[in-house]
Amino acid sequence: MSAAEFVVGNVGSRFTPRVSFGFLQPLIRRDFLEANGLRYNERNRFGEDFLFELACLMQGARWRVTPEAMYRYFVRRDSATETQSADDLRRIGEQEERLLRHDPRVASDPALARALRRHKAVIDHFRDYRDFVDAVRARKSAAAMRLLLDGPRSFRHIAIESLLQAPRITAKALHGGYRSA
Repeated sequence: MSAAEFVVGNVGSRFTPRVSFGFLQPLIRRDFLEANGLRYNERNRFGEDFLFELACLMQGARWRVTPEAMYRYFVRRDSATETQSADDLRRIGEQEERLLRHDPRVASDPALARALRRHKAVIDHFRDYRDFVDAVRARKSAAAMRLLLDGPRSFRHIAIESLLQAPRITAKALHGGYRSA
């Protein structure tokens, strides 16, 4: 799997499903990590596997995906996978922006550059929405309006995601919000 295929698999589209390669837990040789100076960045609380695995692939790691599951992955309501913050999304977008602007491996690989731009656009979409929701929840109406009216891109992101989330938000409100088990 190339780095571009990995990124594309984490985006999906109307024509190709999102396969979330970032949830895979690859076995990685220690000597490969040491030889390439790769370390897991523990500051990343969301998307950390995606960023680490992308770095490995960009350094020449080879992946072989097997059809059998070797572990079970559970997503709980309060997990970072389900409740990413705007700052989490901003951090991923900033790292992708650095790769797009400054990494010669990205500049020399048009498929990877396209995939990263597409992934970053999705991240930016959700970050715009998360910033807006956070402002609304904090009852900061002026900040929420600034975010909404910041420009056509942010308005579109917030409006589309609000419409998509409306059934879930309504169901949650009708059932008194999430209840812990």
